[in-house]
Amino acid sequence: MGLRSLDWDGFAVCVLAVGIYVNTLGHGFVYDDNRVILTNPDVQASSQLTDVFRNDFWGTPLSSSNSHGSYRPLCTLSYRLNHWISGFQPFGFHLVNIILHGLATLLVLVTGRVLLPGRVSSLAAALFAVHPVHVEAVAGLAGRADILSTVFYLISFLCYKKHVNVRDHVLSTKLPLTKDVFVRNRVTLKRSANHKRTEEINFTSVKYVFNFKNMYSIPLLPKGESVYFSLFLVFSVCALLSKEPGITVIPLAICYDIILHLRSKRLHIRGLGVFSSASASLIYFSLIFICRLYVMGLHTPSFSKADNPTAKEVSILTRTLTFLYLPVFNFLLLVCPRRLSFDWSMDAIPRITSPFDSRLLPTALFYYTLYYTVNRFVRNYRSKNYKSVMKRQCCKVCKQNSEEDHQTICKIVNNNNLPTSCHCKNSSNQTLSKKSIVTMCLAFIVLPFTPATNLFFYVGFVVAERVLYLPSVGFCMLVALGAHSLWNHNRNFVLVGCLLLLAVLSARTLQRNRDWASEESLYRSAVHINPSKAYGNLGSILSTAGRLEEAETALRRALEHRPNMADVHYNLGNLLNRQKKFNEALISYQHAIQYRPSLAVAHLNLAQVMETLDRWKEAEEVYRKCSQLDVTGLKDPRSHEEARASCLYQLSRLCDERTCQTEVVKFLKQQTKSQNSSFNTRGYSSSSRMPSDAITSEDNTRSADYTKLTALNKTKASESEELFLRAVQNSPDNPAAYVNYGQLLVQLGKVGEAAAIYLKAAQLAPRQHALVTSAAIALRQAGRLAEAEVLYRQARDLKPNDATSHSNLGAIFHLQGKYRQAASCYREALRLAPGDHITVTNLHKLRNLLARNKR
Repeated sequence: MGLRSLDWDGFAVCVLAVGIYVNTLGHGFVYDDNRVILTNPDVQASSQLTDVFRNDFWGTPLSSSNSHGSYRPLCTLSYRLNHWISGFQPFGFHLVNIILHGLATLLVLVTGRVLLPGRVSSLAAALFAVHPVHVEAVAGLAGRADILSTVFYLISFLCYKKHVNVRDHVLSTKLPLTKDVFVRNRVTLKRSANHKRTEEINFTSVKYVFNFKNMYSIPLLPKGESVYFSLFLVFSVCALLSKEPGITVIPLAICYDIILHLRSKRLHIRGLGVFSSASASLIYFSLIFICRLYVMGLHTPSFSKADNPTAKEVSILTRTLTFLYLPVFNFLLLVCPRRLSFDWSMDAIPRITSPFDSRLLPTALFYYTLYYTVNRFVRNYRSKNYKSVMKRQCCKVCKQNSEEDHQTICKIVNNNNLPTSCHCKNSSNQTLSKKSIVTMCLAFIVLPFTPATNLFFYVGFVVAERVLYLPSVGFCMLVALGAHSLWNHNRNFVLVGCLLLLAVLSARTLQRNRDWASEESLYRSAVHINPSKAYGNLGSILSTAGRLEEAETALRRALEHRPNMADVHYNLGNLLNRQKKFNEALISYQHAIQYRPSLAVAHLNLAQVMETLDRWKEAEEVYRKCSQLDVTGLKDPRSHEEARASCLYQLSRLCDERTCQTEVVKFLKQQTKSQNSSFNTRGYSSSSRMPSDAITSEDNTRSADYTKLTALNKTKASESEELFLRAVQNSPDNPAAYVNYGQLLVQLGKVGEAAAIYLKAAQLAPRQHALVTSAAIALRQAGRLAEAEVLYRQARDLKPNDATSHSNLGAIFHLQGKYRQAASCYREALRLAPGDHITVTNLHKLRNLLARNKR
């Protein structure tokens, strides 16, 4: 197989890998993309570059107890570069993911050429390009960490392979020949190049001498070898800094080195090179592993029970059996990727509580097959028949097949008159036996997957399809090797089977790509696998889109499957609150607090509903309790701290001097300190969790709610303003501090100052719909209509399916006399939310105004 055909193979698999995902270029940000990219302050250029290396993958400081512990700065830097080039346009993010997948596929091809015979690597790369289990990693932007880690992983492995070649060549050609210590006699029977076949054969006795004393003078890491070894180490760190399983490339490389040289004829020589490389690699592995633990603060992150229920299981039997089954489940996803889901948490995979569970049968079969394969490899290693198969090249001088140090043999046999036409010169390029290849494929599957097995520490998920991106390299090579084994038995059958397999996998991938087109289609695709999580998320996005009846149905279905989900109760409470069903909303918020007492936004909204129902004393108590909630161990500390700050603000407005105003000032001082020290936030949390997302949707809603509150005590107003101003000065990059200060200024009648403060907050968090809308409202109230229009347009673009955003934009057009544009916005709002009273009223006023103008 020539270089030309190899190049065409590489081009073909790259085109296949890129082409299969072209239909994802029009997708948006879905699921984890929102938190990893849109609300991650490290992605935005406004934050400091060094923060990328101080925070985890989600933008939380690693020093915080709330940190997820996932340290992937290279992936975050790639997001930041995307944002610097094209802002938050999803097209650029998806394009980079597809290109990286094409590069990973090409590297699979190159790696396959190292390990697999013939052109089997092309089939392995093609399978990797179209496998449906990769859709989450490629179509989901949060999966870039897995793709980037795989790219660096394979490059690192290939550097180690090159290092082995150079090292073995050096050890083979620079060994000293002396007359000391250890002598091996080899009788070499050769026919001289000048002898005819009828002539008698000359016998030459050759002495090979191995000098232990001179052995240590051989450079173990000569110039060329040290370069490749250094590159191997550098790219292994890059793989680790992209995602944690990247560190397993070091033990994988050591496995390859050992398997390659186990029964080498010169093991007594090359074993020294294997030992030196493996020792250096293990020392390096230990160092970066310790550094990684240090980055995590020498402790493992904590996760909620819903993320990994088995980890919290009391029964040791249940934990053991379930954790033994999960790798089998992942392997079955690779074998048959028909049932795929964006999330496998909660009860999507029922735990195994009995040793008689039917799922233990495939589990036992899986581990027996794994044991049998490894055992056969070990037995073959011990047998005399095991050997490394050399690539056969014929020497034109002696006509023998090339072996290690063949050049030396040729010289001695031919009286040191080796001509330049000897093609076996310095040949040391070894290949693996079939059983060794199978072992290496299993190593590619097992080692990268080991961190996800819960063997050494518990992880924050049950099953994640994107985690299989790297282990699938070994799986695809294993399948391709199996097809190669059957090739000589029935070529037509194998060819048709491979083409059919590629066609089926491609069709499933294209179908799965459509599921990841939007959050609604993604969640709907998983309702039969994880109904509680899928319906809960579906209800949230339907509520945001204004489809309230569908949203309520979805949220109630989620609670039917799992009634203890605090987030779902909270979202249902928000929906009922919007529908003015305050008593039902009150119950939902109480249930949310019952199942998660630390959910600050539920406390905040519960207190606001209580105020609406004139239950002032109870609201005051809820506000006070919310302001004292601890942030330790929470997934979203920004949202929690902002909700606490809002509670303090509402409490300061609700209380009078006689009851609790002094206590409120004390709380405000504590909040000022906490914003500066305990939690260094630079971004703004997801608006879907903030009460402002609901109360600032329309211009008149916020003021209507505020009129129900007791006016701020004037004797404490100046002190409160000073405290809020100090909070802004202490955290100049914290949008929440500006929002709280802006709210206070509005209540004090300083509308112009409030507009400037809100505008600053919107500049710090331009992707937060609620905040941008609030800033637009403040600008409109200050009479800055042109600037308000810009922000209303921005809010509309952030949520194009939100009827209120279109209605608000229509209203600002209406005020500026842009009647045609206003009418268009009103009609779009009514299309999304038919019968909306405010929009209908505004459109009616606009039509009357146009009719009067015509007269």
